[in-house]
Amino acid sequence: MNRILLRLKQTPRISFCGRISKLSNSYYVKSDERAFMETFPEVIQVLMNSPWCLQVPSFADHYKELIKYTVLKERRFRPSIVMEAYRAMESPENFSKEKLHLVTIFAWSIELMQSALITLDDIWDQSPMRGNDIPWYKKPNIGLTGINDGVILYESAFSLIKTYFSSQNVYTALMETLHQLSVGTAIGQYLDWKCKRDSKPTFENFNMQTYRGIARFKTASALVETPFKGIRILTNNLPIPNSSEDVFMELGVACQIDNDILDTYNEKGEVRHQVGSDIREGACTWPAIQVLESGNKEMIRKFKQNYGRPQLECENEIIKIFEEFRIFGKYRTYCQTTRGRLEKRAREMEPSLQRAILAATENVLPISAYI
Repeated sequence: MNRILLRLKQTPRISFCGRISKLSNSYYVKSDERAFMETFPEVIQVLMNSPWCLQVPSFADHYKELIKYTVLKERRFRPSIVMEAYRAMESPENFSKEKLHLVTIFAWSIELMQSALITLDDIWDQSPMRGNDIPWYKKPNIGLTGINDGVILYESAFSLIKTYFSSQNVYTALMETLHQLSVGTAIGQYLDWKCKRDSKPTFENFNMQTYRGIARFKTASALVETPFKGIRILTNNLPIPNSSEDVFMELGVACQIDNDILDTYNEKGEVRHQVGSDIREGACTWPAIQVLESGNKEMIRKFKQNYGRPQLECENEIIKIFEEFRIFGKYRTYCQTTRGRLEKRAREMEPSLQRAILAATENVLPISAYI
């Protein structure tokens, strides 16, 4: 298994999906980011007042450190999508600071859930790094007890929803939305695992059908579906039509592809001084699939011979193949065509959903990605 949704690799970087486009409404973006982060102390206080902290005071310090270390280290692009979706989908007469605050709390519940899943994923993968720091399980005296901490973070997401929404008619629906996120991620993990056998890549499973399935459950679910379903619930809108699922899928695939590309290249298309772990781990990635599906026989032979091996010379050979195949140029072409296709589909939707989808598209596929 290579990663949970858009996880940061061994070198610090900013994903195109992980940043807010300069073309977005800068006032609202900065305002929402500020409101989101200003709510964190409140989230901490609420969780620290939970029964397990009050009944076991010695646990409180560990719990607080766990939340700060795991949740605050993540690139927060999901909350921006949550809050932009709320602004786009809420009726003007129902918009209020109080409602926006509840939307912010819902965004934090998603972050807690994702942090839980990523904490567990790091242990399963034995990941050496999380961004430019060690993952939680590698901290002194943590190790496999990080599995228990992952469960605690998981339950914290539901605890937050219960504290703020249990008296409202949206409570059950929001809880179910988080459950769907965790189940979907587990299915994505299963598909991810199928791409390896005895720690070696199973190239027969390296195809876009498998890849889209992984992206659908591990990326699109948390990036788009869960935020949009939650906002539909909080704004009392109708259920999201099934016709929107292909748009969510494309956004998730786009973000996963972006993550795969940035494992090897920087935003200028230059090979990183220290690439991520996908090549050595033999991960099922978009660049790998492009070579296997469209490369010539000799290129494919060399690729299979070197991919998924820990030796530096093997890694360099794969990078050489990527360069020869002009993978970054193909990525930029993909971004341009996919953005156009998503914008066209969004304009076929009802106005509120259209505005929200267009904002998400700009977030995931800013024009700067292919200029």
